[in-house]
Amino acid sequence: MSSPRATEPKLSIDAAKQHPEHTRWVKYRLRNVVVYQSPAGHCFTDLLADADDIAPEVDEAALTPSFERYIRDWLSGNRQRVAAHVALAERHVALAGARVLDVGCGSGVFLAELARRGAAVEGADLTDAHVLYARRKHGLTVHKRPLSSAFWSERRGTYDLVTLWDVVEHLDFPARNLREAADLLKPGGYLMLDTPCRDGVFHRIGDLTYALSRGRYPTLLNLMYGSHKLGHKQILAMHELRELLEQAGLEIVSLEPLHDLAMPIASYLYKILGNKRASRLLAGPVRGLMRAAQPWNKARAVARKRA
Repeated sequence: MSSPRATEPKLSIDAAKQHPEHTRWVKYRLRNVVVYQSPAGHCFTDLLADADDIAPEVDEAALTPSFERYIRDWLSGNRQRVAAHVALAERHVALAGARVLDVGCGSGVFLAELARRGAAVEGADLTDAHVLYARRKHGLTVHKRPLSSAFWSERRGTYDLVTLWDVVEHLDFPARNLREAADLLKPGGYLMLDTPCRDGVFHRIGDLTYALSRGRYPTLLNLMYGSHKLGHKQILAMHELRELLEQAGLEIVSLEPLHDLAMPIASYLYKILGNKRASRLLAGPVRGLMRAAQPWNKARAVARKRA
């Protein structure tokens, strides 16, 4: 006799997250969040940002001195990563005069670099402090609008490049949102993204420690899945990301594993240890270990809209 799980419908990730039976699919019980795994294998939390309901107005008081320091020192701290993103964009797109949208633009450093190369750039972000910092620090045009907003309808088919660096894991409904991002591209335009990967070393370590300790020590899983509205909602496997991009009408140019950290090592250590001094002391040795081992933890994709 087949198990109830085996006979359940194999829903898309978007549908699975809204399926009333998803509470039966518990995969991990983490520190502040439960992660579910659908019959199709998708791993996700059920925390939704309700991005469609986020007001476009920006709270001008949101960029506090402490938040500004965080954006400057942590969120913008990995300049090597920004340089890699810029080099990837230059490899595929003639940036001079190109129209570029960076979804989840954060501090705006990437867009500022593309603007220096002659691109006409815009950003989108749902965090008030990020929007303010990118506007004030770099003079960028940044919209506080989700991809599902009617605001983008008049911009469909107008961008040469749309990027989503460390964004897919934050989306409520990634299949729908990637289709919406693809709709913004001109025929022949490029979509580029990177996102944490469930096939990667970090997730596998977390999965192993969770299994061996029967859930008592999830280790890295507590960093990979978010416990707040704009946190990490899902971690995709490589084949899932390929399927989502193809379903969005895009042609895969490249899809590859890579080792990449969005922020400096010390910031991750602080999340684990809760001690800034210890985090800074350990950052050097851990950074050296990472450089030597280069454990892959993300997937990076370049896809092209069919002409």
